[in-house]
Amino acid sequence: MSLTKLEKQVQELRKENKELQTHNKFLVERLERWAERNFQLRTDLINSPMAEKINKLNEMIKEANETRP
Repeated sequence: MSLTKLEKQVQELRKENKELQTHNKFLVERLERWAERNFQLRTDLINSPMAEKINKLNEMIKEANETRP
């Protein structure tokens, strides 16, 4: 292969790598938000009285059923 072809290939690979790094950052941030929200929901559920837990779970079930197609 010629040097110009190799340089072009290196540039393309660098561009692809940068795109993948950006996508990875997005996915990591999304996962962190999900984990934080999940932790907060569990903490609230654990620290609440039993009647509130039952009501909260019923609300969550209703919401889940409403979002189904």
